[in-house]
Parts: sequence; C-alpha cells; structure tokens
Amino acid sequence: MKKKHGIFTVAHRLVLMLSALWLFAVQAAGTQSAVPQAEAPAPVPAQAAGQDFRTDKDGLYEWAGPVVDVSGLLSPEDRNDLADFLNRLHEDKGIQLAVMVVPSMNGDAAFCTKHLVKWQKEQAAFENGALLTIATSDKRVGMGKGKKAQERLTPELTEQVFDDYLIPDYAAGRKAEGIRKAVLRTAVILSGDESLTLLRSRQALMVKPALTEYRRDKEGLYDWTGSFVLDAADILSASQYGELAGYLLDLNDSTGVQIAVLTVPTTDGEPVHDFAVRHFEKWQLGQKGVDNGALLTIVMDSHDLDITTGDGTEGVLTDILCKRIIDDVLVPAFRGGTQGAGVISAVRNMAGIITQDDSLVTVSRAGGTAEDAKWYEILGGAVIFLLLMFFVGKAVIGGLKDILDVVLGAFGIDIGKTTGGGGSSYSASSSPYSSRSKSSHSTSRPYRYRCDDDDDSYSSRSSSSSSYSSRSSSSSSRSSGSSSYRSGGGGRTSGGGASGKW
Repeated sequence: MKKKHGIFTVAHRLVLMLSALWLFAVQAAGTQSAVPQAEAPAPVPAQAAGQDFRTDKDGLYEWAGPVVDVSGLLSPEDRNDLADFLNRLHEDKGIQLAVMVVPSMNGDAAFCTKHLVKWQKEQAAFENGALLTIATSDKRVGMGKGKKAQERLTPELTEQVFDDYLIPDYAAGRKAEGIRKAVLRTAVILSGDESLTLLRSRQALMVKPALTEYRRDKEGLYDWTGSFVLDAADILSASQYGELAGYLLDLNDSTGVQIAVLTVPTTDGEPVHDFAVRHFEKWQLGQKGVDNGALLTIVMDSHDLDITTGDGTEGVLTDILCKRIIDDVLVPAFRGGTQGAGVISAVRNMAGIITQDDSLVTVSRAGGTAEDAKWYEILGGAVIFLLLMFFVGKAVIGGLKDILDVVLGAFGIDIGKTTGGGGSSYSASSSPYSSRSKSSHSTSRPYRYRCDDDDDSYSSRSSSSSSYSSRSSSSSSRSSGSSSYRSGGGGRTSGGGASGKW
C-alpha cells in the first residue's frame, strides 16, 4: 500500500507541475503578444514640439517639414495650417517655401542661407523657394533665397514682406497672423499667382478690428492694416465691414484694382482732400506703373466726403463722376442715417466705373466720360486764356498810352493821365478749375536696410541689429517722416477726384 500511495503521489505531483508549466507558458505567450501593441509608436504629429528639433555638428537644424517652430511660438493649429498651405504650394507650383522660428540667429549673418543650402539637399525645390526666419529673442527677421527665387523676390519686395505684412501684426501681438500674411505674400511673389489664399488670413482681414487696434504715426496718418477698409469712425456694422472688406479683397485678386475706404472721427482741421492724398501716398494704392487705385475718405466731425483717384483711374473715374457719386449716393445715405449701405453702394459704383462693369453703376454717367472731361478742361483753358489776354492787352494799351502822353507832352499837348496804375494779377486759386491744391508730400522712400548677396537678414544701417518695434516706429518712415506701412501696390495719385459734404 505504501508503494501504491507513493506512485499516486508522484503522478499527482507530475500533473500539477505540468499544469503549472502550461499556465505559465500561456501567460508568457499572452504577455509577449501584448508587448508590440503597448510599445507601438504614437502617430507622428504634423509638426514636432520645439524640444524635438535636432541640430547637426555645425549647430544647424535638421529638416523637419516646412514649418520649423523651434521657439514654440505657433499653436499646433497655426503650424498645421501653415504646413498644409506650404505643402500644397510645393506640390502645385514646385516651389519650396519654409518658415523657421528660432530663439536666436546666433549673430550669424548667413544663418538663413546656411540652412537653405543644407535643406536643399533634401528639398530640391528650394532653388525656386525661400526660407523666412524669425528670431524671437534677437527680434530679427531674415530671408534666405534660392538662386532662381532671387529674380522674383528682390530686396525691395523682401523689405515689403517684412515691413508691410509681417511686422505690423507681429509688433501688435498678432504674431501668427503676421507670419501667415508674410508667408502668403512671399508665396504670391514667388509663384506670380495672385489667386493664392491662406483661408484663415483672409478671414482675419474680414473681421472688424477693435478701434484700439488702429494705429497712427507721428504725422497723424493711419498705418495700413492689410484690409482695404479702415473704419476708425466706427460707422460700419460687423457684417457691413465683412461684406465690404471681402468684396475689395476679391476685387484686388480678380482685377488688380485697389479701392480703399477710410473713415475717421476727425482730421484735426486738415482739409479732407489733403488728408486723403497723404494716406493714398502712404498706402500706395494701386499697382506700380498702373496706378489703378482709389480712396474713399469720410470725416465725421466736419461731415466731409472725398474720393481720391490714382493716376491710372482718373481717366475713367473722372472728377465729375466722383462728385456725382458723392452727391447722389453718399450724401443722401448719410443724411438719411444709412451710412454703411451708402458706403458700400459708393464703393461698388467706383469699382463698376473703373472696371467698366455697368451692372454695378447706379449714378448717371452722362457728361462724365474721360472725353467729356477733356472738353471741360479745354473750355476752362480757353476761358483762362481769354482772361489773361484781356488783362495783358489792357496793360499793354495802358503802357502805350503813357508813352503817348510823354511824347505829346513834350509838344505841350495833354490828353489826360491813365488811372489804376497798379495793374492786375492772376491767381490760380481764384479759378473755378483749381478748386483745391495738389498735395506736396513726396512719395519717395529711402532704402533703409542692408541686404547681403547671400542672405537677407535685415538690420538698420546705423546698428547691427534692429527690433520689431523700431521698424514700426517713425524710424521706418519715408522722407516725410511717416510710417512706411502700405498696401504693397506701389500706386500713385496726382490728386484727382472730388470732395463734398453731407
């Protein structure tokens, strides 16, 4: 019995051991099968966090996509928005444009170009592209350019990207918006495609800013905001502002015509047309060489209305038609309390006349063509010529009479003295054909920045570094001292247009 009991005990123990081994093997197999799932890499974000960017032995950042935000300045949404746009630009246009935000350029004047050369080994399209760099601690901006890109992205246009698109919003605290605008403008320059749009930037331009966001320079002129509507007098509702700003953006995109609206509480006593011309010149409305711009200005305290035309638009949007839009559209609207609707209607009339789209024009165009305007000018000139001839002839006859008096007096003959001996003078200001003076403000703009052949890291000539704030102050002004923010068109005005009151 003892032997059987021992055999039973051994068998029982053997079964238990085999069962334990089997259970252990099952658990081990289950554990190992779960390991790959637990350690599977998480989806890679579209843009890495700032601490994830790596540098090589030379201290240059490795390529990590078209948006390299080392400083962590942009939100994930902003980074993805920019990256999506830049990737599509690469795919559709064969142009590689990238944005790099770093704490510092480390005092390296060729910082942008070194990265461009490094990254071009991986992205050949950089030959047609560029690298926009913002150094947050240095407060500097730079632009590295591929060889082919330099033909389009000239130093003057690079300055425009910085001064007119990036720095105004960046300095005002709207950093992401400033970067988006600069990226979009650079993409348009490199591709030549004016239809490109960054949806979020476009929407931002159609959202009415707070009145505190409108800034003025030391001459009292408002800085360009990027939108073609600057409603400092707050006469447009949010929906009216969005409608008008969107319409003028589309007009610029589709035709190149730049019409802007400026409403202000006061001009501080300055004549409205002079005030308008100075803003037109500061903003440089219209395309360079085409000068197809126009500006509608409204002053609330003095009830002044003004339309100023560019050199290229005054031939179609004549002084007569400008006056008609003021008298027939704006004045009734402002007197009737429908200012916003009146402004929109006036702008559509201006656009319709300039683009020859009669469906937008509600005012009478009779007697308002360029040919009719020329006849008025000829008639006015003829009247002035006759007046001059009258006064000159009178002076000549008076002089001959004085000489005759002297000659006859020598023989004792007196025919009487002439009267009114002072004569008369002609003043242009008294002529109805020069009802206002042309603005004497110069449109010249000194070139203020150094641009190296291999790199566009911009700094003031008087200093090795420049801050964002200094560029947004009067130190970045034209020769007249005003701030240099403008629409980017480069257009001019000769002072044409008309003024009125409601």
